[in-house]
Amino acid sequence: MLEERDKLIGSNRYYVTQLGAGKGRQALSRLVKVLGPVVAHIVSDAKPGAAASALARVSGDALKGALLELSERISEADLNYFCETFGQFSKVDTGDGKRPQMSLEFQNLHFAGKYGEMMQWLAFAAEVNFSDFFGVLGASGGAPEAAT
Repeated sequence: MLEERDKLIGSNRYYVTQLGAGKGRQALSRLVKVLGPVVAHIVSDAKPGAAASALARVSGDALKGALLELSERISEADLNYFCETFGQFSKVDTGDGKRPQMSLEFQNLHFAGKYGEMMQWLAFAAEVNFSDFFGVLGASGGAPEAAT
């Protein structure tokens, strides 16, 4: 059964349902390609098994490197992909008793001038879908080493 979670972001409550495994694999693959090297900048100095605590003690240089890496890796196509994919599985309480699906057309008006809120919603949608995966990585001390 697909789990639904909700979260208050700004003045709106967002409802996100997990993707099915097929769409989830596609989204996870794309997310790891974009964020993997970014997270590597943040946890590069962490001791094994301390990846989660390293995120809490991010140095200015590590954050700067991570943001530079993200700016080079993320594309408009990536953002559109995640907004469209997660939008199909998200609804928002508009305060009038309605919960419209967050289609790209709806997002166009809803997030106008609220890009911070949009990024928080995307992060929440990723958490709903991939917290198990990232939890396993944190418990094992980081990303698996590449095969040589």
